[in-house]
Amino acid sequence: MFQILCMYDGNVNVQLGSISHSLEGSWAITIPVGVVHGFHFSPHTNGVVLTLAEPFLNDDSYRNSSRYFEALTQSPKTIDLNQNNVLFDQVRQNMGSIKKEFLKRIPVTN
Repeated sequence: MFQILCMYDGNVNVQLGSISHSLEGSWAITIPVGVVHGFHFSPHTNGVVLTLAEPFLNDDSYRNSSRYFEALTQSPKTIDLNQNNVLFDQVRQNMGSIKKEFLKRIPVTN
């Protein structure tokens, strides 16, 4: 599984492989397939996690655009969004759109 954690606000201590980070505020964290990781969040931390199954990263449609994503999928990254309000707003909006799309596809049961 490949994961992108988008922390909108709060604090987290994150272990990515052998490297530890203490992050505060708005961050994106990428976790490639096979990377050992762990998190310790402070109370009231807000954010979302997007998880992509490995087959998704190997299908033909991904291969056509893989050059755009290789930097994110090859090694873990911490991306500071605190100083870039435009990028932060885009990330938050895109994550919200993905969530809405996902929720539309969940069948309603009584």
